[in-house]
Amino acid sequence: MGKVGNTLLKGITQEEINKELVALYAQETINAYASKVALIKVSGKAELLIKSRIEFLKSSFGGFADKIESRIIAMGGQIPDKLSDYENLSATELSFFPEPNNISEFFAAVLERFRVLIPIYASVMESVKDKDPFTYFMLLPILEFYVDHEEELENGEGIIQ
Repeated sequence: MGKVGNTLLKGITQEEINKELVALYAQETINAYASKVALIKVSGKAELLIKSRIEFLKSSFGGFADKIESRIIAMGGQIPDKLSDYENLSATELSFFPEPNNISEFFAAVLERFRVLIPIYASVMESVKDKDPFTYFMLLPILEFYVDHEEELENGEGIIQ
């Protein structure tokens, strides 16, 4: 079925899905970058206590970005050529990550970030649920990650590995 037929029957175009996925990709790229910065800045006792947790987050965020990028490409979309768009966004978005050496403030900020991303993922998934099941099920484990880790952070579990 062609592009017009898909739009009429399913109500959302591939371009619209790709646009939403590119926005999620940007968020995960920012998360990975912020984690990378935190790894550079963490030192002393905090480094001993939380470095492995930050590495885990960085790896997770990078993996999410890779999954989303693969789906965008598979759907015929493209990642913006200029990373400067992400870097400019990162400058403002990175303000949510305080210095990692204050462990409680750092993880409070991570928790807040998760609380921002959960409804964004839920919204995108709702918009593609009946229209693009592959994208829906690709995003589901990412949303589950945020929900599960939000609960851990709320309870103070798993912060120090």
